[in-house]
Amino acid sequence: MYLINLHTNMAKTYHIEPEIILELFKEGIRDNTFDQHGNGNNIVNIITRELPDHAIESIVNLMLLKSNYKEVKIKDYVKVKQTSYHVGNQYEIDVMKDLGLMDKDGSVYGIVTGDTSWSASDPFNPFYSRIKVDLLYHDADRNIVASPNEFSPMALTKITKNSINYFKNNNNGKNINELTKEGTGNL
Repeated sequence: MYLINLHTNMAKTYHIEPEIILELFKEGIRDNTFDQHGNGNNIVNIITRELPDHAIESIVNLMLLKSNYKEVKIKDYVKVKQTSYHVGNQYEIDVMKDLGLMDKDGSVYGIVTGDTSWSASDPFNPFYSRIKVDLLYHDADRNIVASPNEFSPMALTKITKNSINYFKNNNNGKNINELTKEGTGNL
């Protein structure tokens, strides 16, 4: 059984039976040229038997997505729906909006730092089940701080640094190159 996570302020999980996933793949294969020689069922069997669950989740998401998904890389800037339990604990909404660290829809920004795989030697996998993101929050002095989090890759929207109002409009009286959790200048 596969779990499908909806990315709203309150995460909901739906269970989808493997048979339904099989049918989705079969329909996708039938609609393409892959099945012209009758190998569609073999292709679907390989996909569902050999791929890890996180890859199957990503494939299903991409099959059903109504827009072009842009995969992320390490150090990419992303936008994601805010984590509601961080409000008041790790940041204040009005301060985030004032600083330009939250968009009009309440999404926050972050920087991709890796995936959650155990292997240190494997390259970064932009479709791994969870992607590590340092969310850009603020401290009591209104300085940017990084808050490590993990998200499904499909919850992330790739953006440019200059699309973040904090960086686009002004530097809020601070040297942007010095604004990091440890002052390392990695933003």
